[in-house]
Amino acid sequence: MGSNMDIQMSMASLRQHGGSMMLSGSRVSGLSGSMADFGSTGTGPTDSNKPKFDVAFNLMLTHIEPVCLAEQKFCNAFFHFPRSEQTSQMDDSADGDGIEEEDSDMAVKKPVVLVVNESLLPRTLEQLFATLLGEMESLVNLGDKLDGYNSVFLLFFVTRQVVEATESGDSYSYLIETLKKELVCIKRLFDRFVMAKVNAVNEMKFSRTSKCGILPCVSLLRDFAVRVEAIVGDAGRRPELDKAYQTLIDSVFAAIERVASEHQKTPPDVIKLENYHEIHDLLSRLKIASMEASRDEAKKRYRQHQRNYVDLSLGRPLEKLSLFFEGVKSLIASGTKPDEVGFRLDFSKTELRKCIKEYPGKEVKKGLDKLYHKMEKDMSDASQLEVTWGIMQKAFIEQFKEFEDLIEKCYPGSSITLEFTIEDLTNYISQAKSTQQ
Repeated sequence: MGSNMDIQMSMASLRQHGGSMMLSGSRVSGLSGSMADFGSTGTGPTDSNKPKFDVAFNLMLTHIEPVCLAEQKFCNAFFHFPRSEQTSQMDDSADGDGIEEEDSDMAVKKPVVLVVNESLLPRTLEQLFATLLGEMESLVNLGDKLDGYNSVFLLFFVTRQVVEATESGDSYSYLIETLKKELVCIKRLFDRFVMAKVNAVNEMKFSRTSKCGILPCVSLLRDFAVRVEAIVGDAGRRPELDKAYQTLIDSVFAAIERVASEHQKTPPDVIKLENYHEIHDLLSRLKIASMEASRDEAKKRYRQHQRNYVDLSLGRPLEKLSLFFEGVKSLIASGTKPDEVGFRLDFSKTELRKCIKEYPGKEVKKGLDKLYHKMEKDMSDASQLEVTWGIMQKAFIEQFKEFEDLIEKCYPGSSITLEFTIEDLTNYISQAKSTQQ
């Protein structure tokens, strides 16, 4: 039939010219709306002279839709689809096709029921368009083969057509019914695409002996989210995508923890703080509603491991002094009165003076220089180095004030002081940063 031949020719043409099609991003539009704006929706590297897959798919539908509608209208008009009249049978006493019941005081007409024929029209159209579903599936598989992100476009585009047609209460549409069937294939391709990403995260390789930095799995998540959001835009319903995001981000979180526990060069807290910060920054920029909990969790973990790293680093420049005052705090916590601490042999005034003497200003500055240099070696993100060093500066100043407060409480009237002032400490911190630049 002519319509079947038209479809086969259109599909063949699309396959012939679609070998270089690539979907970089597209908004979802109405089935019968203008398609002119689809040519400028790309977000990735493509040849501007070659059509994109979303344009090709729209082109296919614009060719097929009027053919399907015309044939459907013809069948309805010629065969009087989709309704037929049928007289209901009342009971065994009913007399053939009689209109009245003779034994009744009042003539009762048997009801005439309009029955919607739910099979004849679809069966007829399926015979007319016998190759449509298969050819459409071939085009869908071609798009997926060219670029897995085409399955994202197809999922949202076709789902919107089906949902809008269903919610509008329109009469039966053979094309929409065909798209419903094709949606099963599209969802399968989308699930396979997402699982390929998850498997790539789970099987990620990394060097255990060089600086870690941002992990490949985090870069994969970033690239996936940016491209997908460019494709779907502000599409309202996205349960399949939200589920995919959660599956992928859970695997990325697990990969970060695994790498942090296995890496031999970069401290675990640095690996976690840098990568969780990257995820938090990504989700904050994209504003994906379903990912708010994951965004908050990434922020929580980032701050927690940043704090851990600062706390572990804090004692290095003043290690013996830090250990001495940790012991003082433990005594007080266990019930010893502050003014009795100095009577303990290990925490006498003599021991305190001996400890303080090991940290003249020159040694403190040297220790801070070494610490900053180590942080530079640990961290790959210059902005995070800046932020973490700022937190470290505040922590050192707080530690200095705590030492002075403990000396005043536990060794009153001893005239014992540290061999550097808070101004000296602030200068040492600033100089440590400048000498490394």
